[in-house]
Amino acid sequence: MNNLLKHINPSISQEDNALLLSKVTREERRAVLNRIKPLKAPGPEGLQGIFFKSFWDIVGPSVTEAIEAFFDSGHLLKELNRTCITLILQKS
Repeated sequence: MNNLLKHINPSISQEDNALLLSKVTREERRAVLNRIKPLKAPGPEGLQGIFFKSFWDIVGPSVTEAIEAFFDSGHLLKELNRTCITLILQKS
């Protein structure tokens, strides 16, 4: 593989590569969340953008953990695309 790679010229600068490899910041995650249209569902579970925006204080830590795990490992759990989320109203 190394023999093959030495024949490929880099197509991005070191600075751009460093930017691509940097950690995703809280501000970047929030900016993406804010771009989700309120009545569009970004995933197969059917939860609309308004859900994530309204309940970010509750679901945000888990979503953030999943995002960070993906960027740290480079692997996304296949189960995330098959997950069905059920919300149960709890009366207080």
